[in-house]
Formats: sequence, structure tokens, C-alpha cells
Amino acid sequence: MKLNTLPFFIAILTSTSLVILYNHYAQLKYQYNQLVAELDKQTELKNNYLKEVKLLHQLDTKRT
Repeated sequence: MKLNTLPFFIAILTSTSLVILYNHYAQLKYQYNQLVAELDKQTELKNNYLKEVKLLHQLDTKRT
């Protein structure tokens, strides 16, 4: 390998590495956003369930 092709080889390796790292970052960010959305959904379901339980408890105590 000639000395003048070494900088091009290093540049290609560097750019390829950066592309791979960015793709991994983008994939992890997407997965994180999906997990946050799922957590929000589960939290909303839990809150609705707790409200329903509280309402049923209030109705039950009013009956007795």
C-alpha cells in the first residue's frame, strides 16, 4: 500500500465506523421511545384501574 492511499483508507474506516455507531444510536433511541410510550400506556391503564377500584369502593361503602 502506498503512503498516499493511507489517509483515504483511514477516512473510509472512520466514516464507516461513524455510520455504524449512528445506526446503533438511532436504533437504541427508537427502542427507548417505544419503551417510554409503552410505559405511558401502562401507567394510564393502572391509573384508570385505580380510579375504578376507588369508585367501586365508594359505591360499596355507600351501600352498607
